[in-house]
Amino acid sequence: MSKFKVGQEVVIHIPRLGRGATREFPGKVVKVAKKYGTAEWTDGERTRTVEFSLTDGRERGSASNYTTRVLTLEEQDLGLRKSAVSTALMEAKISLQFGHSYTLEQQEAILALLRSFSEPDATP
Repeated sequence: MSKFKVGQEVVIHIPRLGRGATREFPGKVVKVAKKYGTAEWTDGERTRTVEFSLTDGRERGSASNYTTRVLTLEEQDLGLRKSAVSTALMEAKISLQFGHSYTLEQQEAILALLRSFSEPDATP
Protein backbone atom coordinates (compact mmCIF):
# COMPACT_ATOMS: atom_id res chain seq x y z
CA MET A 1 0.00 0.00 0.00
CA SER A 2 1.29 3.43 -0.96
CA LYS A 3 2.05 6.19 1.53
CA PHE A 4 0.62 8.65 -1.01
CA LYS A 5 -3.09 9.23 -1.61
CA VAL A 6 -4.94 11.49 -4.06
CA GLY A 7 -5.58 14.88 -2.46
CA GLN A 8 -2.83 14.43 0.14
CA GLU A 9 -0.81 17.52 1.08
CA VAL A 10 2.90 17.06 0.28
CA VAL A 11 6.09 19.09 0.09
CA ILE A 12 7.89 19.41 -3.24
CA HIS A 13 11.63 19.51 -2.52
CA ILE A 14 13.67 20.97 -5.41
CA PRO A 15 17.45 21.11 -4.85
CA ARG A 16 19.56 23.69 -6.65
CA LEU A 17 22.89 22.83 -8.10
CA GLY A 18 25.78 24.94 -6.92
CA ARG A 19 25.39 27.38 -4.08
CA GLY A 20 21.67 28.00 -4.24
CA ALA A 21 19.40 26.98 -1.42
CA THR A 22 16.94 24.14 -1.78
CA ARG A 23 13.46 25.32 -2.66
CA GLU A 24 10.36 23.78 -1.13
CA PHE A 25 6.77 24.29 -2.21
CA PRO A 26 3.51 23.00 -0.74
CA GLY A 27 1.78 20.71 -3.19
CA LYS A 28 -0.92 18.12 -3.58
CA VAL A 29 -1.01 14.60 -5.00
CA VAL A 30 -3.36 14.56 -8.00
CA LYS A 31 -2.87 11.04 -9.35
CA VAL A 32 -1.71 7.69 -7.94
CA ALA A 33 -1.07 4.62 -10.12
CA LYS A 34 0.73 1.32 -9.37
CA LYS A 35 4.33 2.58 -9.43
CA TYR A 36 4.14 6.33 -10.00
CA GLY A 37 2.14 9.31 -8.86
CA THR A 38 1.70 12.89 -9.97
CA ALA A 39 1.87 15.93 -7.73
CA GLU A 40 1.22 19.55 -8.57
CA TRP A 41 2.24 22.84 -7.00
CA THR A 42 2.35 26.53 -7.82
CA ASP A 43 5.71 28.30 -7.80
CA GLY A 44 4.25 31.79 -7.95
CA GLU A 45 4.18 31.99 -11.73
CA ARG A 46 2.36 28.88 -12.88
CA THR A 47 1.12 25.49 -11.80
CA ARG A 48 3.70 22.75 -12.28
CA THR A 49 3.51 18.97 -12.07
CA VAL A 50 6.00 16.20 -11.39
CA GLU A 51 5.72 12.43 -11.82
CA PHE A 52 7.36 10.59 -8.94
CA SER A 53 8.01 7.10 -7.67
CA LEU A 54 5.57 5.97 -5.00
CA THR A 55 8.30 4.03 -3.18
CA ASP A 56 10.83 6.81 -2.55
CA GLY A 57 9.24 10.03 -3.84
CA ARG A 58 11.99 10.73 -6.39
CA GLU A 59 11.16 12.29 -9.73
CA ARG A 60 10.45 9.67 -12.36
CA GLY A 61 13.41 8.78 -14.57
CA SER A 62 16.06 10.46 -12.43
CA ALA A 63 18.91 8.53 -10.85
CA SER A 64 20.64 11.60 -9.45
CA ASN A 65 20.64 12.76 -5.84
CA TYR A 66 19.96 16.25 -7.20
CA THR A 67 16.41 15.51 -8.19
CA THR A 68 12.99 16.78 -7.27
CA ARG A 69 11.47 14.79 -4.41
CA VAL A 70 7.93 14.60 -3.17
CA LEU A 71 7.80 14.27 0.63
CA THR A 72 4.89 13.60 2.92
CA LEU A 73 4.49 16.08 5.76
CA GLU A 74 5.68 13.37 8.18
CA GLU A 75 8.85 12.80 6.13
CA GLN A 76 9.55 16.52 6.13
CA ASP A 77 9.10 16.72 9.92
CA LEU A 78 11.41 13.74 10.39
CA GLY A 79 14.05 15.39 8.18
CA LEU A 80 13.82 18.61 10.19
CA ARG A 81 14.24 16.65 13.47
CA LYS A 82 17.30 14.83 12.10
CA SER A 83 18.85 18.06 10.92
CA ALA A 84 18.24 19.83 14.24
CA VAL A 85 19.76 16.97 16.28
CA SER A 86 22.76 16.66 13.97
CA THR A 87 23.43 20.40 14.10
CA ALA A 88 23.11 20.54 17.90
CA LEU A 89 25.48 17.57 18.37
CA MET A 90 28.05 19.11 16.02
CA GLU A 91 27.85 22.44 17.86
CA ALA A 92 28.50 20.55 21.11
CA LYS A 93 31.53 18.94 19.41
CA ILE A 94 30.08 15.45 19.74
CA SER A 95 30.85 13.08 16.91
CA LEU A 96 28.93 9.84 16.65
CA GLN A 97 30.69 6.96 14.96
CA PHE A 98 28.61 6.15 11.93
CA GLY A 99 29.89 2.58 11.76
CA HIS A 100 27.22 2.04 14.38
CA SER A 101 23.64 2.91 13.70
CA TYR A 102 22.06 5.27 16.18
CA THR A 103 18.35 5.81 15.86
CA LEU A 104 16.98 9.32 15.86
CA GLU A 105 15.50 8.68 19.30
CA GLN A 106 18.92 7.60 20.64
CA GLN A 107 20.53 10.73 19.20
CA GLU A 108 17.81 12.89 20.79
CA ALA A 109 18.40 11.12 24.13
CA ILE A 110 22.15 11.84 23.90
CA LEU A 111 21.36 15.48 23.18
CA ALA A 112 18.91 15.66 26.11
CA LEU A 113 21.53 14.14 28.41
CA LEU A 114 24.12 16.64 27.19
CA ARG A 115 21.72 19.51 27.79
CA SER A 116 20.95 18.25 31.33
CA PHE A 117 24.64 18.59 32.22
CA SER A 118 24.85 22.11 30.82
CA GLU A 119 21.81 23.42 32.74
CA PRO A 120 22.52 25.07 36.11
CA ASP A 121 21.67 22.87 39.07
CA ALA A 122 18.68 24.14 41.07
CA THR A 123 19.66 22.34 44.30
CA PRO A 124 22.06 24.12 46.71
